[in-house]
Amino acid sequence: MKNNLLSQQASIVMMVRPAFFGFNPETAASNAFQQERKGAIADSLHEQALREFDLVRERLVAAEINVQVFQNSDVQTPDAIFPNNWFSTHHDGTLVLYPMLAPNRRRERNSGLEQYMDEYYKINRKLDLSHWEEQSKFLEGTGSIVFDHACKMAYAVSSPRTNLEVLHALCIELNYDYHTFHCNDVFGNPVYHTNVVMHIGENYIMYCEEGIPSEVERKNLKECLFSSGRALLTFSLEQMNAFCGNMLQIKNRDGRLITVCSRTAYDSLEEKQLEQMQEHTEFLIVDIPVIENVGGGECVVCLLKFSLNQK
Repeated sequence: MKNNLLSQQASIVMMVRPAFFGFNPETAASNAFQQERKGAIADSLHEQALREFDLVRERLVAAEINVQVFQNSDVQTPDAIFPNNWFSTHHDGTLVLYPMLAPNRRRERNSGLEQYMDEYYKINRKLDLSHWEEQSKFLEGTGSIVFDHACKMAYAVSSPRTNLEVLHALCIELNYDYHTFHCNDVFGNPVYHTNVVMHIGENYIMYCEEGIPSEVERKNLKECLFSSGRALLTFSLEQMNAFCGNMLQIKNRDGRLITVCSRTAYDSLEEKQLEQMQEHTEFLIVDIPVIENVGGGECVVCLLKFSLNQK
């Protein structure tokens, strides 16, 4: 059951403007959503991604959402625009650093962003899980985990990027329970990240029930989600492929709940689904075709849970 003292949504977001954006071959083997571009199109990807990034920031600011932008300087980190995979922040002031599958993604931890947060925010504890990389065991932040902070629950789809032993160790440290399950994409391949499958708002949860092959796991997950007291909404495999799982709900300066989603995801929703969601949230629609297709989904904002503890 929800604990209303722990808000699910953050009131500030962090965005990382990349020094270089492009197709990452080191992650493509386990991310079926990535689409490689070649030739002249590939040469222009970085500039296109920056335009999309800047427009997202402008839309967030116009919606009265607090935004922090960090400029990455490492051109060997093509996925730096997705910072939520290597760190997360929590209500008690904990900063978690995660073990990453791709070597070039591990470089993102040395970008200076951690030092930036040290300078401007009160971090009570650092929990560094990166040593699990030595055992080839990975857990990629809020890509691998969808946190229900109000219920102190972590949801995770088992995959090469989401090791359940590391998840167990993390949840002991955070004093969270966890629920794991399996999910396949429209082609029958295991889904690489949990935030492709589901997202959790203040008063609703939306997830791809259709992608869970096990009837037992489907039933158990639904019961666990139902116990949160939120409205349960579902989307199809085709809609998962359109990035419906990659939505994020944020609280703006006026306290309004705003769900950020891509134009691709929004356009895939049926009228009934839109009506159901609009009972619980406003939409902020962003156009990010290059970022979501070449990068393979994910979100370009990272929620900061200890935003009220600014120095």
